[in-house]
Amino acid sequence: MMLDVSSLFSGAMTSLPFSFSMRLSEEPDAEEADSGIPHLSEMMPLTFSDVRFPAPVAVEGVVVSEGGYVLLKEDATVAYETRCARCLAPISGTWTLHVEKPVAQDRGETELV
Repeated sequence: MMLDVSSLFSGAMTSLPFSFSMRLSEEPDAEEADSGIPHLSEMMPLTFSDVRFPAPVAVEGVVVSEGGYVLLKEDATVAYETRCARCLAPISGTWTLHVEKPVAQDRGETELV
C-alpha cells in the first residue's frame, strides 16, 4: 500500500488515516484471487509450516504531523490456527502488532526510516 504524505510535509493536513487488508496464506485460492484483497505472496514469499491464517490481516493506522515531525502509527491484527507443539491440540487466536515509525522526507522522496 502506498500513501501520499506530501500534504503532511507541506502542512496542509495534520493527519492521514488509512486501513487495508492483506492475506497471509501461502497461495491464494480462486475466491481469494477474486476478492480484490492483496496477497502477501505477490510481494514476498513466506512459508508457515504449521500455521494457517484463516482471514486477512487487518491493518489500521494514521500518519500524523506534529511540528514537522511525521509519525506512522498502525495496528495489524491477524487470526491464526496451529497445533500445540507438545500435545498437538488445535490452537487458535488473534495476534496484534503495534508499530510506531518516524517518516522522513529526502530529496522529494518519502520513506520509512
